Amino acid sequence: WTDATRASDEMWLCAGLIMVESGGSFNMSIAAKRAYVYVKANGQTHPVIGRRAFGGYLSAISVAGKPLARTWSLLAEAAPVGATTLALLHDPRAMGWAVGDRIALAPMATGSSGNAEARSIAGFADGNVVLLDAATQAAYPVELSSDALRAPEVVHLSRSVVITGDQFSHAPNCHGDTPGKTCTDGLHVMMAGFARSLLRISHVRVERCGQRGTLGRYCLHLHRQGSCPDCLLHGNAIEQSHQRGIVVHGTHQALVSENVLFDVRGANIYLE
Repeated sequence: WTDATRASDEMWLCAGLIMVESGGSFNMSIAAKRAYVYVKANGQTHPVIGRRAFGGYLSAISVAGKPLARTWSLLAEAAPVGATTLALLHDPRAMGWAVGDRIALAPMATGSSGNAEARSIAGFADGNVVLLDAATQAAYPVELSSDALRAPEVVHLSRSVVITGDQFSHAPNCHGDTPGKTCTDGLHVMMAGFARSLLRISHVRVERCGQRGTLGRYCLHLHRQGSCPDCLLHGNAIEQSHQRGIVVHGTHQALVSENVLFDVRGANIYLE
């Protein structure tokens, strides 16, 4: 699937299970248009990657969205309660950010007591300034000392390719060996193959993901790939996870870079 091979400006692939097996490949590269991979909660399962899954075994998956020069920045100036503009350390237009895109601000309250805020970009002004669609509810201080800058991160959450699915569901008795245990299920993306598979996901948004209570089911998961210098998880936005964000398990030489994670339950990035 590419911009050239698809006539529609918006395209969808919907299934309860999307599995690439035994030397197969899945290739999607969408920059000028929009694409959605939608994983349904319809009971379909696979013996290797389980339920509500997009993944592969002994195969190759490559999914790429519109590249961004940067996926996050820092506030350059303090923003008070009720702010409708944000001055960033980097030029938002040069980073590839656009009107209508979603961004999120990291909380600055002490003791991890604050809440992040997500807003949409309403426009731009001179001086690396982003105009917001709604005022902030908290204050965001910026402190510059002789050797450090203390400022909240501003992360970019919109992508031209979105891996999404049905809302989270709660599965009672989800493990036969643990009667009565309840799992919270979203989708998950996993490549397994023991050094004979390839996963490349770049500039893609993954949401409603992770399966809390089920081992090995995460938003983006390189599973025992061994040496995989061509494996890539780059520039992605992960939002709404019930079990971690990115997991690199038994995989070496892969590149995991410039990803942003928001509203993730558990570790954002987990190396095993």
